[in-house]
Amino acid sequence: MREIFMADAIKYFESIMGRTWLEENLKLIKSGNGGGVAFGRCIESSIKVPLSAYYWYKAREEIAYGEITGEAKFSSNSLITAATGADLQLLEQEEGFPLMIQDLKSYDRPITAHGQLCIASGYAREKYKVTVKKEYSIAARGEQQTFYTVRQVDDLIDDAVPRCVENSVIYCFIGNWEQDVNKLLLSWSPSRSLLEAASKNNACLVVCGMWIETVNNRPVLVRKGRLLDKYTSKGINSLVYIPNEKIYINATTQ
Repeated sequence: MREIFMADAIKYFESIMGRTWLEENLKLIKSGNGGGVAFGRCIESSIKVPLSAYYWYKAREEIAYGEITGEAKFSSNSLITAATGADLQLLEQEEGFPLMIQDLKSYDRPITAHGQLCIASGYAREKYKVTVKKEYSIAARGEQQTFYTVRQVDDLIDDAVPRCVENSVIYCFIGNWEQDVNKLLLSWSPSRSLLEAASKNNACLVVCGMWIETVNNRPVLVRKGRLLDKYTSKGINSLVYIPNEKIYINATTQ
């Protein structure tokens, strides 16, 4: 499993998202709860704040509660916020980073935003360069697809010119945080429009899911994917990243 130090990751999340944006959303949350933010109080569903802001608010609430009581009990909100911060830290210098931040700050694009981070950070950990080129959306099925071009420059051999290897991959995210999509990943098939997009761009297709499960009474973020080789007409190589990880938080400070 992949371990993330919560305090450092959330601090980085806050620095990237910006104090102004965080304060604006905190005001929305307060105003929607009668001006109060008591521990454990739920946020009204009518309040339109981005999910990343909601997760951050709940994470900060849990951290404050732990500091007061001495009990470190952190939910999926803290886990998702910390994982987001850790991913952002890997990607700050990557092309397409501003687009990822824009989607994270959006009210209506939570799966797209976290899906981009899942894939892009996976490539970054493998030392590959990833570019977000285009996005496809199928509203009727509620699915989000992100089109990536992945580049890798081979190591120099003697004085040879470095060779650039490139793949195009379309990732489709299904389900939600509360839904274990293990079985659905095996049975899912792409729509006609997605197949046409893959054919047009000579791209591989990968279906992915992200969900929360409980292990030893603590939340674990699962990221998993499957290459749809049945619909892949081109040859693939090691550049195609298939998510397969479990993430948990370490509440201690480094």
